[in-house]
Amino acid sequence: PVKIMSTVSDAGGMHRTHHHRIILSLTGISESVVKGNVTVLLPLSEGLFIDIDDALHNDGECTVASAVQDLSVHVLSEGSECNAELAALSRGTVVDIEQPSFASQQHVLAIEVSFELPFSLLTPSGKDIDQKVSNVELGFASNLHLRYPPPTSCAKDDSPGRSRMSLVYVPSAFIGGGHLVVVDNASNVDEIHSVQWDTGSVQDVS
Repeated sequence: PVKIMSTVSDAGGMHRTHHHRIILSLTGISESVVKGNVTVLLPLSEGLFIDIDDALHNDGECTVASAVQDLSVHVLSEGSECNAELAALSRGTVVDIEQPSFASQQHVLAIEVSFELPFSLLTPSGKDIDQKVSNVELGFASNLHLRYPPPTSCAKDDSPGRSRMSLVYVPSAFIGGGHLVVVDNASNVDEIHSVQWDTGSVQDVS
């Protein structure tokens, strides 16, 4: 199974960083290479947009690590690779960054995350560990922007210059599919695992 958890940064005003953490649960493996890709579907409500030319934080920088059963450590392997890219939009789809929320449409964008992680199974101290890898964790972030909200009518008790809070619904990111290939270095046998769906988490941004 696979899980995705997303959080929106507290700072940034109308421009926020949307962090995504994908956890791929595996049966215990060791001395193997795990590679594959995961498609993350990112719905955007009317009050949000992503600039297609600057969709991902740090040009799609992605982190990949493995967690070991019964140990509260993450193992980073030399030679690991990870990259996140915005998938091409379907024909006729336009994300207009100038429209206010009351004039925009909802969109669903797809982020393709590809990775390769060889397991050397070394602790930070450099000692071998006789344990099985329990999961792979991928992390990346998208650049989220809030659209201008619709104008609000002034209440009788409003004073000039008084600020108003506007809540924007951030829909759940979820897994749209993907696959994993586990290459056993000892037997040189490939195991292909499909990636299951996940509904993600829901947030409000104020």
